[in-house]
Amino acid sequence: RHIIEAAESAGENRRIFYPELENHRGHPPLISTQLLPDLLQWHGKDGLRGFLDTCESLAREVPVADEFMLADMDTPEDYEALLKSGTGLDYRIPSPRECRAIMTRVHPVLEPVWHHCRAVARVASVLGQALCSASPATQVNPALIRAAALLHDIAKSAPDHARAGAEMLKKMGFPEVADIVGQHMDISVRPIGPPSEAEIVYLADKLVQGDQRVPLAERFDRKLEKYGKDPAARAAITRRRDNALTIRRRIETILKQSIEKIPDSDSDDLSAATR
Repeated sequence: RHIIEAAESAGENRRIFYPELENHRGHPPLISTQLLPDLLQWHGKDGLRGFLDTCESLAREVPVADEFMLADMDTPEDYEALLKSGTGLDYRIPSPRECRAIMTRVHPVLEPVWHHCRAVARVASVLGQALCSASPATQVNPALIRAAALLHDIAKSAPDHARAGAEMLKKMGFPEVADIVGQHMDISVRPIGPPSEAEIVYLADKLVQGDQRVPLAERFDRKLEKYGKDPAARAAITRRRDNALTIRRRIETILKQSIEKIPDSDSDDLSAATR
């Protein structure tokens, strides 16, 4: 869809469109039918690749979020290697690299927003991993938690950005991630039991101000000080604080320790990735 939209809006000087992930061209390209006569008469070296090399001035790259357009799966050996890699085989959940491409190239956000999302993802991932280690009954998906945290502010500049971000991600084919992103501002919580992926991401977002982790009390005290004179705003802030406290209590019950004692990850294995 991204490539077709790019082709439809391009001028006559662009007739070949390559999917691109972080400056790496993938396959397949979209080729204008205007080039079909020349393509069908091509008898030079390297087949299609050779023809495309002669048309470089007509080409452009279109940023997309799909690692597998860079992978070869031409043989049974290629297929087995991909299975063993365990990377990206679930198309419902974008990989960290694909999340980075979404946030910096496909639907680019401001750099501070991306750094905030990475910080939230570090906190959410640590909480999810601690829960999985502490109790076999805690069934959460670490990959889903990380992807949703990395993408939760994808529509930060839009009104009702949680809902807008969820709609964007649904259109991109990530409904489970979209569901979590849609709840990261307001969420209905259960009083007891293991937390869901959405609740973990919600709490992690409330534990991060900018790209720094902060205590819940500090985060919400600032909000109340700034907006608390408005009764509707005060009620919303209080509700969100109480939801965060409920989730924290449930997590600490399972872990048998304060979440403040769980060290954050020093790295998320993602570079700064500027545009």
